Amino acid sequence: MNRNGPTLSKKSISNDYPLIKYKDFTKIKLAIAFPYREAGHPGKYARGALLLREPIWYKTAAIRYHYRFVKKASPSADATPPILSATRTVISSYKRLHDIHKNYNLNVAFPFLILKEAKLLTAPEAEDMQQKVTHAFGHNSPPQGYMSSMLDILTSTELLEIKPGKLLGIFHDEVFLIHLMLSMGDGRFAGVNNNFFNPQITAGPSIIMAEEMGTFIDGKLTVRGSQEQYLVTAGNPINAPVNETVMSSKLALQTIIGPTENDEENLRPISHTARESALTQDGWTLATSPDNERVLTLKMEPISQSIHPVHSLEMAHIIRGLLYANSRLPDLDEVLCIDLICIFDGFTVLSQRGQTLADNLRLDVQLYPYLQTDSIKQRHPQWFTRFSPITGKNRVSRTRADKFHRDKRRGS
Repeated sequence: MNRNGPTLSKKSISNDYPLIKYKDFTKIKLAIAFPYREAGHPGKYARGALLLREPIWYKTAAIRYHYRFVKKASPSADATPPILSATRTVISSYKRLHDIHKNYNLNVAFPFLILKEAKLLTAPEAEDMQQKVTHAFGHNSPPQGYMSSMLDILTSTELLEIKPGKLLGIFHDEVFLIHLMLSMGDGRFAGVNNNFFNPQITAGPSIIMAEEMGTFIDGKLTVRGSQEQYLVTAGNPINAPVNETVMSSKLALQTIIGPTENDEENLRPISHTARESALTQDGWTLATSPDNERVLTLKMEPISQSIHPVHSLEMAHIIRGLLYANSRLPDLDEVLCIDLICIFDGFTVLSQRGQTLADNLRLDVQLYPYLQTDSIKQRHPQWFTRFSPITGKNRVSRTRADKFHRDKRRGS
């Protein structure tokens, strides 16, 4: 490679130099900003010489190397919050915990398992709280036995202000506890059987969005798919360390786009963008397809440490919540499918993610690589898989088919 030789004319390149110049990234921000569309083309003529562009694999490798070995991760930016990490651990081991805690109603006792996992409660304290809330479930028992510094939540916006680690109680007729959740911050809440709020949500443990719960009318929550209204109360868990207020002064949803003169739809300030940015910080974006407003495009970018650590089920809830919150996205029942676009080295993870999203959003999910050509599709047809929701008999047949293909690969 001749870096110091004379600049050659385009005419002599093919005869004398197969490679004239190799361009590297001088700064990581240049690698991140370098468009995938340009990376798909191997080279171009620039100032009389051939410039070899970085291919997609090199852009990806450069970014991953930087985050893994160079960049010092900032705890506030990259580290998973302790309460969220504890919640994911408890959810992943829920089946075992369910068998252990059969004496308790996990519709209301689940938050205290998380607080114990996060070491905010001791095992005896968590046991005591589970007994109290199980006894309170469906009874006119005062919430002061398990919650302090209580505040009634009167609007959807106030749900977004609740700090991580705080309890959120749902009361029927204002006195009967029927559901208890734990705040993750940013308007996300962990609980069991959250299909209470929305029939589209599956049963079992999950982290759901505030927007999935329903809407507030006259200070009461009306859950989706029902006309029932409930009192919503937030507070500190009894016995947990309490050095702060229940509500955050920094709103998880902030207005960052103001009205314009010529856009009537924008006369009311739009506030979804900041919230979307906070929820999709793992490096993915959601938008409508430029070709069809009823098709969503979900793009996955390379991020620190590993490909897309946010759990697939969490992502399904975030997507559903954003569809409720963002008026510029279509309603969920109007969406035809989701195009899931990813860099090449993330397909093992995303193949599993595609099926999870399809099942939980009840939508088809079409997998695509960033660079789509006929030759790539011919060599790697699995990168263009279409996932459809699996329910009932289809789930059984799909499981058997997966087992058959696994056994076939193993030669059994």
